[in-house]
Amino acid sequence: MYVSSLTDLASWFHELNHTNYARWIPVHNKDMVELPIKHPEVAREFAVGTFTYTEEDKKFDIINPN
Repeated sequence: MYVSSLTDLASWFHELNHTNYARWIPVHNKDMVELPIKHPEVAREFAVGTFTYTEEDKKFDIINPN
């Protein structure tokens, strides 16, 4: 569904003059179509909804003005 939605939106990026999106969405679509073939373990994780990650629990680094 994701790939088909992006395919439908691709023409709108050209119409709305979003050059970078118009140029790279087809590349991203091709990568997503080939994902189950080239990296099946990653494709399985996407299928179950694991498409985000959490970094280690680190305290926010700030610059102390004092």
